[in-house]
Amino acid sequence: AVPLVQALRRRFPDAPLLLTQMTPTGRATAESLFPDAQCRYLPYDHPAWTAAFLAQHKPRFGIIMETEIWPNLIRLAAKRSIPVQLSNARLSAKSLRGYYRYARCLMREPLTTLRIDAQTRFDARRYRVLGVPAAHITITPNLKYQAPTILPLPADIAAARTPDTWIAASTHPGEEQTIIAAHRLLQQHLPHARLIIAPRHPERRDTIAQHICDAGYTPRLRSQGETPRDSRDIYLLDTLGELKHYYRISDLAYIGGSLIPHGGHNILEPAAHGKAIIVGNQMFNFKDIHALFRNRNAVVTVANGAELTRETLRLFGDAYERARLERETLAIINENKGASAKSAQILVDLLAAYEARRALRAQERISEHRVRATQKVANFQTYFIDLVHDKDVRGVSRRLIVGVFYAFSLIYEQLVNLKLTMYRLGWAKKEELPCFVISLGNVTVGGTGKTPTAQYLAAAIR
Repeated sequence: AVPLVQALRRRFPDAPLLLTQMTPTGRATAESLFPDAQCRYLPYDHPAWTAAFLAQHKPRFGIIMETEIWPNLIRLAAKRSIPVQLSNARLSAKSLRGYYRYARCLMREPLTTLRIDAQTRFDARRYRVLGVPAAHITITPNLKYQAPTILPLPADIAAARTPDTWIAASTHPGEEQTIIAAHRLLQQHLPHARLIIAPRHPERRDTIAQHICDAGYTPRLRSQGETPRDSRDIYLLDTLGELKHYYRISDLAYIGGSLIPHGGHNILEPAAHGKAIIVGNQMFNFKDIHALFRNRNAVVTVANGAELTRETLRLFGDAYERARLERETLAIINENKGASAKSAQILVDLLAAYEARRALRAQERISEHRVRATQKVANFQTYFIDLVHDKDVRGVSRRLIVGVFYAFSLIYEQLVNLKLTMYRLGWAKKEELPCFVISLGNVTVGGTGKTPTAQYLAAAIR
């Protein structure tokens, strides 16, 4: 999401930015990356909580990322004319089956208003099957194709750079022991090889540190300000927002969640740094990206710990092959870059279209209100005209109304007679005008043709 947010900040530099998270880890990351933004926890998708959240913050439009479909949030935002787009959207075949089987009815209404900016045509097709209108779907390459801005490395990280370093990123339970075992075998051929483990969830640091100790190594924790001292140390990257720096000082990257049935993680970030990449064969959550890299022979796929050890040894021993993989990953990134700018433009166009429709609806409401008001007046007048001229007045309420009007008509008659008498006696001032005067009586109520009659007579006299 970072490249997209940065692109939107360039388009809307003065607009307030609200970033929502679901976990303390996400909150810490958002606050470190965008210190001037409002960071809030997104409430669970309960109608009352979501409605209160929208009422409090009054967003102009909303962006949710990748797979975060929140039905009540989308539905309530639509009722408030707040456009919502799922950006960098992906949907695996497995998730499609789950949604279609268990949540299709729940998702039907929200999906008719949700905009989808899908990563691939395969994702777009799956969202179409799920019920998103084709007109609401666009396709933009994965935002992580965006080449990172290369800044100087922090001094302490740059100083930690050593040859033959590999990193295992976004690891999950059940993988660290396999990775440590592969590292032990690697060191039989490369005694000075170094390993960095960056778990997907840094709060697992204690468990991983124990695995490292059990294997006969010493854990060095980034969160404690420690650095590796020799080849018997394994560096545990248990902080947030620094993974990109450690990709740069590594020669090889293994991307976790892929040797276990978790579905893998995105390989585009290490690719953007030009790294040779190894993954497991459980990449079903990123099947399309994995297929693209595999078809270009730009990623190495392994099935188990033995193959991980073998391929790690091969790549460290074959500098030419490692350099070829690095060139190919960068080529794929460069061929697909510009995704954040394109996605931001889609959002700008979406917002402009919604604002135009909102203005049109407001004008239509004003016009409809005027028409309804006029109709009410016309109906009111027609009712009383019919009531006054009705020769057969039926019903107690109608008789009561006619009786009230009759009483007022008697009072009005006496007032008119009094005024005429005052004119005759000279008590009321008379004025003679130097022109013809047309006097039209107050014939019942409006709508009886007094004005056009006066206009006609005036034209005839003139």
